[in-house]
Amino acid sequence: LIGYTADELKEIGLKIVDLTFHPEDAPKVAHLIEKVKILRDSELADLEYRVKDKNGDWKWLMSRVSPFKRNEKGEVTQFLSFAMDIN
Repeated sequence: LIGYTADELKEIGLKIVDLTFHPEDAPKVAHLIEKVKILRDSELADLEYRVKDKNGDWKWLMSRVSPFKRNEKGEVTQFLSFAMDIN
């Protein structure tokens, strides 16, 4: 969706968040991650946000996120997400 290869994303790692998320949307993304931690397994959370693609252009994406894996305490340790270009 944003023009990076899988190898480039691996190399960039978590810096991808600072490089791609629009500064005004970063707090909403952080809130979404916190929200997923309290969802039930069958629940989804949605978010529309902007990301900068490899060419430097802003794109609007919509993501749906759901808990995927929990530890023995029931805390979410992994989540599933998909993103769709909504430009």
